[in-house]
Amino acid sequence: MEDQAQPTHETRHMNCSLCKQAIDATGLEPGTLIQCPHCSGEINSTWNMGNYILTRKLGQGGMGTVYEATDRVLGRVVAVKVLKEDLTSDVEFIKSFAKEAQITASINHPNVVQVYQFAQEGETYYLAAELLKNGSWDDQMNQVGAMPEVDALQVCLDAARGLREAFMHGLLHRDVKPGNILYGANREGKVVDFGLALSLEEAASQLGDVWGTPYYVAPEKLDQSGEDHRSDIYSLGATLFHAIAGRPPFDASNASIVAWKHLKSQKVSLKAFAPHVTDETAHTVNKCLERNPSDRFQSYDEFISSLEYARKCATGVSKSRGPIMSPLNFSKQHRIFSMRTYVAIGLAALIVGGVSWKFRREIKSFLSGAAISSETRDEATPIPPLIAAKILKKASEQEKQQFQKAWNSAVRNKALISSVEKCLALNEDLLKAPKDTALQLQYKKEIASCLSLIGDEIVKKDPSLAGLFAGLKNTKKTEP
Repeated sequence: MEDQAQPTHETRHMNCSLCKQAIDATGLEPGTLIQCPHCSGEINSTWNMGNYILTRKLGQGGMGTVYEATDRVLGRVVAVKVLKEDLTSDVEFIKSFAKEAQITASINHPNVVQVYQFAQEGETYYLAAELLKNGSWDDQMNQVGAMPEVDALQVCLDAARGLREAFMHGLLHRDVKPGNILYGANREGKVVDFGLALSLEEAASQLGDVWGTPYYVAPEKLDQSGEDHRSDIYSLGATLFHAIAGRPPFDASNASIVAWKHLKSQKVSLKAFAPHVTDETAHTVNKCLERNPSDRFQSYDEFISSLEYARKCATGVSKSRGPIMSPLNFSKQHRIFSMRTYVAIGLAALIVGGVSWKFRREIKSFLSGAAISSETRDEATPIPPLIAAKILKKASEQEKQQFQKAWNSAVRNKALISSVEKCLALNEDLLKAPKDTALQLQYKKEIASCLSLIGDEIVKKDPSLAGLFAGLKNTKKTEP
């Protein structure tokens, strides 16, 4: 349920825009259409608060309500956040909030929303800041779903530069998410609400909004093992993942399960959900999402350099006349070259001094992922190993080639993508479930159902492959 309007017991005054007479606006939200008791003219209610005239409500969150307002001294239009009453009654919270607001106000950077003033009017505390009317990154994600890689990288770059500037002033954000990255007049990304999340946590008895939208929160924040700027880097990486893939790194039916997945699930790869992205972008995002902070980017400079390089590579790919050098569009020659390169690098590393387990695993994953497509037609789209293992285990070479061709044709189908994503997610849950339990059997049943749906989409492209999925349908019918 939405919070109630801001304090109504305080007397609110306004002046009629027609007759200039004073009007009691107590209990009326700014922007409410009313009739002036003096001149009977219809006007919109406003609030007078310090130097500002609050004209209409823009939105509401866990800390208070944001209004559009006019600065009566400077004549500029601003945003005013009025804090909730239950927060303003906490003296320590107000001290902390005021200190952080003062620090934020000292930051003058194109990628940080400018804070103008933190003040008190009667029993109400408010924050005046730059007003941006082009929406947020979250708004854009809700409207368009997955964003073009280059565009998403640019917004992320803007946000990272803003976070770096704040960090240089001694501030952590602690609540980086798409809704806290707004668009400026030139569509540049601007970060808002620095440092306020921690103060909110100290004032409240529970995590509140952090648990309500846990899609971008760092694992160390959830288990309260300490956080620093690398936690913000994790959250921004998770936001970039969502922007490119059209979904957050971890998703579930409720907030608690999402949070648990951040802590316990196996690492998630961007290419599992956005196979079209360049290797450089995938590397950057995946490094942000490392569970151990020491495995992430250790500084904003390092992070920003990686983002800039990824954007340069993605821009070159999008403008190239030739095939896109990504897993969605490798020619046979490029695949063979890439496999030889990986093998050569691996052998060289072994000769020099041994190769790490992680690198050997990456080589094995790369070769196994290309195994099916390397012997089929050009520009083959790699099939997730789990899907290949479940469906093509007993397939003939001809059936594998036919399946690959049908897969290439169907891979952009939303129904297929949805079924593949669900199958991969269910398999993660299956691996965590206790053995020989009803929960494990349920996961197996749901995976079989997803594979059957994948089969339906493939058979639409090539009816001769129906036999590959007959066993799956039988399994689905007979499982308890």
